[in-house]
Amino acid sequence: MPQTWPALFLLWMYSSSASSIASMVRARVLRADPLVGCYQMTRAAPSSPESDARIPMPPPFRLDSVFGTGAFSCGKARVLWASPTQDYFAPPISWARVGPDSITIVWSNGFGGLVVRLGIHGKTMRGTATTFSDVVTGAPDPTADVIATRIPCPLPPTDSAALAAHPPPGTLRAALTTEADWDSLPVGDTTRVFLRDSVERINQLSRTEIRWYVSDTTVAAVDSSGLLRARTIGRATVIARAPHRIAEHAVTVVSLHLAQISSGSSETCGVTQGGDAVCWGGWPPPGIPETRLPTRLEGTPRLTTISVGFMSFCGLDGTGSAYCGGENSGGQLGLGYVNSYVRGGTVKAAELARFSLISNGADYACGIATDSTAYCWGSNEYGQLGTSAALSERCKPTLTTVPCASTPVRVSPRLHFRDLAVAYQHTCGVLTDATIMCWGDNSDGELGNGSHESSATPVRVVSDARFSSVTVGGSHTCAVATDGRGYCWGSNKFGELGVGDSRGTHDVPMAIAGDARFRTLSATGDNDTCGLTRSGSILCWGQSQAGGVSPLHTTDSSTSTAIDTWPCARRPVSQGGGEQFVFLGRSLGGAMCALDRQGRPFCWGGSMSAGNIYACGQPTPPVLLGGGPGALWMRQSTASPPNP
Repeated sequence: MPQTWPALFLLWMYSSSASSIASMVRARVLRADPLVGCYQMTRAAPSSPESDARIPMPPPFRLDSVFGTGAFSCGKARVLWASPTQDYFAPPISWARVGPDSITIVWSNGFGGLVVRLGIHGKTMRGTATTFSDVVTGAPDPTADVIATRIPCPLPPTDSAALAAHPPPGTLRAALTTEADWDSLPVGDTTRVFLRDSVERINQLSRTEIRWYVSDTTVAAVDSSGLLRARTIGRATVIARAPHRIAEHAVTVVSLHLAQISSGSSETCGVTQGGDAVCWGGWPPPGIPETRLPTRLEGTPRLTTISVGFMSFCGLDGTGSAYCGGENSGGQLGLGYVNSYVRGGTVKAAELARFSLISNGADYACGIATDSTAYCWGSNEYGQLGTSAALSERCKPTLTTVPCASTPVRVSPRLHFRDLAVAYQHTCGVLTDATIMCWGDNSDGELGNGSHESSATPVRVVSDARFSSVTVGGSHTCAVATDGRGYCWGSNKFGELGVGDSRGTHDVPMAIAGDARFRTLSATGDNDTCGLTRSGSILCWGQSQAGGVSPLHTTDSSTSTAIDTWPCARRPVSQGGGEQFVFLGRSLGGAMCALDRQGRPFCWGGSMSAGNIYACGQPTPPVLLGGGPGALWMRQSTASPPNP
């Protein structure tokens, strides 16, 4: 069946072109490259409608030096933050010279892509365009001859505040006021700005009589009602003009400072140092629209910790009460009932009043009570709740009806936990004696007991090591021992265990390659793992397709037979960036995020959940949330990978 452009699907940009693309993402594109500019691509010869559907031409595009990798097609973008809104060409996800007179350009759209190889002939480039998909059909990838011609780039968003810089004679100076601090407005926050005379607000004028401007619309934006929103870190001037009046005030946008951070499948949430919950990314959190900017969750109590699942979250307040919201089709919010969506509520638990830890997964969640026993709730399709009791409730978190529990059920009254982690189909916890118990699906040996037999009740991980923390991914598990060494077990098809070999699975813990000592590890649902070392650096390993592992150092290949081989790192490699981190958030498959000593969040991979509204694709190395377009310029990260 012919593939159309919107229907193409990409798990990464690798088909028969794997080697050329791998070299492409390692290349460094310079800002001064003469190829930087805008282009229109057309077919070199007329074609049939079927060929047009199989090999669509991209919209006008620009080549620039933004370094990003990932699965979001850019093309022509509608820049909503401009004043007025205008079109601006966005870049393909990546491009690079592959010789003095040729380049390779890659677009993608979800789970498929377009690779164009062009020879340079003055202002025109000629070559071939090839589409590919992860769907293995056995047929060759369709190819067409194309021409790319340089065209004028649209003007960047205009600085509309310049229009207000020279008011007509007779205009009186007024003042701007707001409830927020002009000198420290955090990224994503909003505040209402008022125009005042000496003693009174004059915003009561009609909207057509007050015009609002911002000197730098990359830093902040203001709408026709005077609602100001911080966009990226920096400084700008807010200007208001009314008949015979003008006022201006400088605003400084600063970084968010978080105490904790967690990523779900396409969204990220954090807890500010004041206890407010903020979220951004692809899933609209309760009560707010979809956004790439951090947005505070209204109606949520002040939290000390938050854990993000698949379209849902759970957090703890200062008293240990659990608060959950979002998707509830599997009973994963623990509210005592099942429905499609809940704005938020307190977890009902008749036998206990307080939790010390909570972890949210795809369609279930678990927590440790203050007496150190564990409770779980939600879907129990794979036995991930840890109970052998027959559950009478039935839920439909996907297309299948499965047993579930919409209120917490105790895992085992005899087991006492110090740490607990959930993800998709299995759960693991560190006991107070520093051993690990796991339960749920065991198809790839992720329970670590030496078998591949699933278990609805906890089984002990086979290891002589003593552990302090544990993390679970889609089909693998990792843990930090009390001496700081890292261990992983389960699926190793993409090198997600980091043990250095190419075996498909390991059903008992294996030491992570190298001599790094870790504070914590984070296994994701996207076949990769990252670790925060005791020295404050970030190491990652596994599949690079989702941006979790820097493509600069993925020299290995996957062992999966269901798809083409993909690049991966089977040993830990540095993510670069140069920052020193103190906290690494867990991820269900979206962005990976970490906090520096000031609590500033840095994210990589995951695109929309990485928190940079200018990210085209999935940026690496770690990028400061709200860092603006300048944060996406490629950094000095081309050094050889370290031997951790």
